Amino acid sequence: MQSSFLVIAHCQIASVISIHFLWRLAIFRIFFYAVSAFAVSGGSVYHAIVPMFKKQLQIIQRDFSKEFRKRYRLYLKKKKLANAPFTKKLFSELEQFLLRGGKRLRPFLLFLGADEISDSRLRTTDHQLKHGLWDMACGIELVHTGMLIHDDMMDGDSMRRGKAALHKIYGSSRAILLGDIAWSLGYDFMLQASLNKEKKEWAIREFLRAALFTGEGQALDIHFRSKTSVSKKELYEIYELKTARYSFVAPLIMGSALAGRQRYVPLYRKIGKNMGLLYQLQDDVADRKKEPESLLGKINLDVYKEKSALHKKILQDVMRVRFPEKNKNILAELTQFIHDGFG
Repeated sequence: MQSSFLVIAHCQIASVISIHFLWRLAIFRIFFYAVSAFAVSGGSVYHAIVPMFKKQLQIIQRDFSKEFRKRYRLYLKKKKLANAPFTKKLFSELEQFLLRGGKRLRPFLLFLGADEISDSRLRTTDHQLKHGLWDMACGIELVHTGMLIHDDMMDGDSMRRGKAALHKIYGSSRAILLGDIAWSLGYDFMLQASLNKEKKEWAIREFLRAALFTGEGQALDIHFRSKTSVSKKELYEIYELKTARYSFVAPLIMGSALAGRQRYVPLYRKIGKNMGLLYQLQDDVADRKKEPESLLGKINLDVYKEKSALHKKILQDVMRVRFPEKNKNILAELTQFIHDGFG
C-alpha cells in the first residue's frame, strides 16, 4: 500500500514538473517569436536580446590573427620564399598590413555557413574541416588584402585601418607588387586546404567568380561617378557586384558547400545578397560627407526607408527558412549590426 502511494506521489510530482517545464517552454517560445516579429517589423530588440554575434566575431578576430601568422610563416618556409633580405622584408610588410585589423566578416561568414560556430567557441567536431576552413579563411583575407591595396591607390586614400596606406609608405610600384603577391598567395592557400577536392574546387570557383564580379562592380562605380545621375537599379547592381557577391554570398555558400550543407546554398545566396546591399548602402551613407562624388549624391533616394526595407526583408527570409535557431539568431543580430552602422 505504501509502495503504491509512493509511486502515485512520484507520478504526480513528475507530472507537476513536466507541466511547469512545458509552461516555461511555451512562455519562452511566445517571447522569442514576439521578439522576432518586432525585429522583422523594424525594431532593434535582437541587438539587446541575442548578443551572440559580437561574441562570435571577437572569437574569429582573435583566432584569425593566430592562425594566419602560423600558416603564413609556415607557408613561406615550405615554399622557400622570403630567403633574401629584401624579399623577407617584402613578405613581412604584407603580413603586418594584413594583421592591422579589420572586421574579419568573411572568415566569420565562412565558418557560419559551415555551421562551425557554437555559443562560446568554434566547434571542434570535425578537426579536418576546421583546419581546412582556416586555410580558406586565410586565403580569402589575402585576396581581400590585395584588393584593398589596389583600391586605396585607385581611390587616392592615404589611410587604411588607422595607419598610412601602403602606397603612401612604399610608393605605388611596391604597393602594386604587394597587392599582386597577396592575390597569388590567397588562391594558393585555398588550393592547398585539406578539404574534399570536389567541394574545394567548387568553392574556389565561386570565390573567383565573385572576385571577378567585384572588378566589374568597381569599374561601374568609377564609370558612374562621371555621370550626373544614377538610378536605383544601377546603384543596387553596383552594390551587388562590388560587395554583396564577394563579401557576403561567397563566404556563406563556400562554408556551406565545404561542410556538405549544399541544401542551404540557395538560401544563403538570397540572404547574403540583401545583406551585402544593406552593408554597402550603410557604408556609402557613412562616407557621403567625406566623398562629394559618392553615388548616393547622384540619386534621389530615401536612404533610411531603403535600409529599413532591406533590414525587414533579410529578417523575414531568415525566420522563414529552416536554419538552426542558433544560426537564425546570429544572422538576425548581424543584420542589426550592419543596419546600425557596425556599432
